[in-house]
Amino acid sequence: MDYVYPLARASEAMARSMARHVRGKIVIQATR
Repeated sequence: MDYVYPLARASEAMARSMARHVRGKIVIQATR
């Protein structure tokens, strides 16, 4: 089960970048 940890890390990083992207989109829409 060595491959589960890096996979969880990758999914966490992807979710974090997606959350940042969505947050930036919301900020851009709010400033309009």
